[in-house]
Amino acid sequence: TDEYSWVNQWLSVCKGTIGIIGRSRKHLKLIQSSIDIAHQAVALEPLIHTPLILDLMSLTLTLYSPDSISDIAVQSLPSLGISWDQMTTSNFHPKWLQLNQQIQELRAMKLFHPPSECVIQLANLLIPNWETHDTAYHFFETIDQLFLENIPLNRETLEPLLSKMYPPETHDYSRIKLMTIHQSKGLEFDHVIIPETHKTTIGQKDQLLYCHKYHPEHPDLIGTIHDEDQHLDGYNFLIRNEIKKSLHDELKRLFYVASTRAKKTLLYVGLPSNNKNSFSSFIDGNHINALSSIDELLPSTLEICD
Repeated sequence: TDEYSWVNQWLSVCKGTIGIIGRSRKHLKLIQSSIDIAHQAVALEPLIHTPLILDLMSLTLTLYSPDSISDIAVQSLPSLGISWDQMTTSNFHPKWLQLNQQIQELRAMKLFHPPSECVIQLANLLIPNWETHDTAYHFFETIDQLFLENIPLNRETLEPLLSKMYPPETHDYSRIKLMTIHQSKGLEFDHVIIPETHKTTIGQKDQLLYCHKYHPEHPDLIGTIHDEDQHLDGYNFLIRNEIKKSLHDELKRLFYVASTRAKKTLLYVGLPSNNKNSFSSFIDGNHINALSSIDELLPSTLEICD
């Protein structure tokens, strides 16, 4: 995190709103780990990293696909107050016996009611104030939809799915926000930092197949793109150039969107790079300076002039 050792002083000096905007969530991880000042990270962590969602998933599994892990997770909830020794020495703790009876009733009820209704009854008993979190309602909508689609509510379904899902975007009144470029569309900040400008994203890697309709009356142009030996005939060479141009145009669009979020100050943070798939390729070398202290950083920030 040494490369962002300056960030807290810079953030504390700047007045007004600040947006830290990255091409991907991964590009925001390093700078976020360096920030000690109060800030809002907008939907940067997947749902499965949220303690509340882990608890709700355990309650769901206990009702719909019980296993030893879900039983231990439920018994470990602070509201029950069952110690690890009590869990491992006996399954007949009074509180667990009482709860287990309710669980059996809910397992019978699940055949006739949406999953959210059954899990909410358990949550009301075991998870205080769950209803104050938007992510809980997002979770319940998800399991109800899975149920309607006849997809089993088991660990094999829920864990991978929740690992790819992110909380609904909510914007509080925090002065400093971290978000992706996509999330920043339509927003403006007094000051903007774009970190990791030299890095690319997975989406920039070669696709295997390209399909494009040049004219409504003509068939689609379909062909392979990736050729490790670069033995490209004229047809495939055309396809490769088309996809490269498309990706480059999209990169320019993203760079424009990110840069125009700033009203007063725009700060690019990254290394010089000749990689045409990185934001650094758009930044004039004159704007890339080696800074040795925060005192050099503040006056050298790139000002945006309309």
